[in-house]
Amino acid sequence: MEEARGLIEQREDWAQRTLETIRGERCAVGALRLAADFLNYLLAGRLAHDLLTNIAIERGFASVEAMNDYSRHEVVLSAFHTAIAVYSCAEHVSRCPRVPHAQPGSGRSL
Repeated sequence: MEEARGLIEQREDWAQRTLETIRGERCAVGALRLAADFLNYLLAGRLAHDLLTNIAIERGFASVEAMNDYSRHEVVLSAFHTAIAVYSCAEHVSRCPRVPHAQPGSGRSL
């Protein structure tokens, strides 16, 4: 999750309505996919996408793609920050942010 966030952390590296541009800009899902491929850890990519989907739904969107395409860059980064917080607090569940149906992960983080 952290690798994916890093790929779109700068506004000029982020895209809407496409997975990736020829200039290397990526949407949230494009960043998740590239990070999972780079780390050779596709299961973590699927889990990260599931967690971001739950966060997007909690925020009123039907999907990660919809949240990415109809939100400001800061809102998308905020979703990544929330997902990272959920993953990182797995050992301290009482301090975890509440996200419906989200399961803290273990092992490597995207």
